[in-house]
Amino acid sequence: MIRLATYLCAAFLIAPAPAAIAMQGAVPSRVQDFAICLGRLSAMMANPGILPDLSPDQIRADRQDFTDLLMASLPGATDSDMRHKAMTWRVQARAAQSGLLRIAAYSTDARRVRIAQATLRRQVLACHGMLPR
Repeated sequence: MIRLATYLCAAFLIAPAPAAIAMQGAVPSRVQDFAICLGRLSAMMANPGILPDLSPDQIRADRQDFTDLLMASLPGATDSDMRHKAMTWRVQARAAQSGLLRIAAYSTDARRVRIAQATLRRQVLACHGMLPR
């Protein structure tokens, strides 16, 4: 039993090094997630009445939280490539969300409206679920 405890302690001492290396690769993914959610929520703020069950105040608060998270997650100002990618992800997400909003608001096909609304709701709630509460 003591031998197992010794191995576990050694594993925990060695583990932070690979974890730190792995976290470096996770930063772009986290930045991408934050940028995408920020773009989606920005589009939702521009069209607040499409999903009446989602509070515009909550969407606004979530958008501000993702703005703060994105700014805190971006590397230093010297890494303009990552800032450019983040802006691209944000703009693309906003454009995609705006397309779904247009379908939900103006389509005459009830099935397409339901699918667009369900997708919008799912995406906003997924972003909301990323935030610590």
